[in-house]
Amino acid sequence: MRTVLLILAAVILAAGVSACKQSGDTSGGSGDFRDAKWGMTKDEVKASEKLQLSDELPEVITYISELGGKPAIIGYVFNKDGQLIRAGYLVEDEQIPPQDYVAAFEKAKKDLGVRLGMPSTDRMLWTSGVQDVTDPEQFGEATCEGKMRYIAGWANERSAINLTLSGYEGKCRLAAMYDSIDFYVLPAMLEKSSKKSASPTPGPDVE
Repeated sequence: MRTVLLILAAVILAAGVSACKQSGDTSGGSGDFRDAKWGMTKDEVKASEKLQLSDELPEVITYISELGGKPAIIGYVFNKDGQLIRAGYLVEDEQIPPQDYVAAFEKAKKDLGVRLGMPSTDRMLWTSGVQDVTDPEQFGEATCEGKMRYIAGWANERSAINLTLSGYEGKCRLAAMYDSIDFYVLPAMLEKSSKKSASPTPGPDVE
């Protein structure tokens, strides 16, 4: 949760320059995320990145690039030991028409597929569990209103990648999140399991 808040803080800091698109997208790079590899230090990630640094927080550094042909913020997230554990792209611009967000999602999915292959997950989910919009031309607006969302996912031995298009109160959010299996996914699972094991269990009823 803390890392998500840090990314959102970085997004707010970089919002003033989010319209300044520079080169770079989801399809390039020789590392786990772009040219960076999991476990790198902040300085190593900076050295690997060709773009100009946008903003920096203790556990996050950001750059400006694009996702699905739209201006996007790149965020690199580090753990308390200073190791790269997560990274991603975020598009959150109210001036982009809702249906253009859907097109951007499809383009980003295609771009990711060039490198990662077919997604293991690729679906639309309706928040209510019932499809209450049937016209595909209205799917973008329905997504921005929070009625539905798009999800595509990939995984390999080093990374879990999730591309999502969601929304709330008319605001759309397109994101591609890369998580390190060794540095983020497995530690998070172990922490969750540990907390569950430490939770007190109800004892026998005493009469």
